Amino acid sequence: MTRSSVNFKNNNTKFANTTTRSMGGAQPESQSMRAKLFGGHKPEEGWQEITAFTYGGAVILLFMVANAPDTSITTWANAEARARLELKASGKVEKLEFGTHYNVDENKYDFDSLKPDDPFDEDVEEEDDDDDDEDEDEDDEE
Repeated sequence: MTRSSVNFKNNNTKFANTTTRSMGGAQPESQSMRAKLFGGHKPEEGWQEITAFTYGGAVILLFMVANAPDTSITTWANAEARARLELKASGKVEKLEFGTHYNVDENKYDFDSLKPDDPFDEDVEEEDDDDDDEDEDEDDEE
């Protein structure tokens, strides 16, 4: 007896001449399955180059807008007030004048160095804490 010719009885239901499924084996093969990786593309159309330049320009423009400096009046006022407080606390300015900007490079940075030829104190010799010199002297004596 084959499965297709058997009559099944279950819950008063008869199944006669059932057929087996092929589980999708007879489906056609899609175009993407036959395509080779990097096997070539259609020639570019006229709108593709324009679209690529437009997207590139939009990305550059968005980057520039996102990284634009903050030039609002409140940002400037906060920086100016902070500079005035720091100058007054350090004693560089005794009385603040109306209309004078204190948040400038001359007040931010100390351009005067005690040693103009050596502003970073590079010529200061440090004490040699290691015993390398003594070991070399002992080797020379032997």
